[in-house]
Order: sequence, then structure tokens, then C-alpha cells
Amino acid sequence: MGWAVIRATEMERNRNPTAGLASYLAGMEIIISSRHTDVSPAVERTVHDKIGRLQRFDHEVRRARVHFNHEATARLADRETCEVLLEANGERFVSRVAGPDQFTAIDLAVAKLEHQLSRSRLRRTGRSRAV
Repeated sequence: MGWAVIRATEMERNRNPTAGLASYLAGMEIIISSRHTDVSPAVERTVHDKIGRLQRFDHEVRRARVHFNHEATARLADRETCEVLLEANGERFVSRVAGPDQFTAIDLAVAKLEHQLSRSRLRRTGRSRAV
């Protein structure tokens, strides 16, 4: 597939009203690429929905780069790798995970990013302590 900038345009919203709606409203740019594998439209919709939800942790998320790779090794059980680079508030968050399929890999990557973003928010705002 190569590099494809996926944005929720008017046609995309008419085709599937919920696909990428969160990223469309916030103006987030999601770039999806792949190597040795193809990314189906169902995976693209899932990426839009899951990555778009990350804005509840940080509203300044502006760009996400999602890269899928297929390892052609018979010994590995988890052949699909997913790497997500997120740019927010001048910080970069990186998540690299492997799973048996692309859906599982993106779920694991988003869970990792949620943890990183929540820790970053705690560091910025500080913990409130009772006196």
C-alpha cells in the first residue's frame, strides 16, 4: 500500500459515519503504512477509531503514524508487528508491539499508548495530595 494519508473527508463520513469521526473533529492526521502486507479497509477504520480515542488523554495529539509489518518467519507465533508514533504537546510517544493479526497488534499498541499518555498527563499536572 505504501504511504497513504488517511483523512475523514466528506465522502468517508457519508460512507461510514462513525469511521474516524473523533480524529476528524479534532483535526488529527493519521498516516498508515505497511511493509510486506496489505492493510484492509476494516483495519484502517479500526485504526481511525482507536487512535482517535487517544485524544481523551491529551487534546493536543496532532499526528499519528501507524506502520504495519509482516514477519515471514515460521518460528514466530506473532508475525504482525505494529508501530505507532504519536506526536502531542511537543512530545513523541512510541509503541512497538507484535500480535497474531493486525487487529490484535493495534489493540496492544493503543493500550501501551494509553498508559504512556496517562503517565505524561500525571507528570504535567502533578498528583494532588491531601494535607
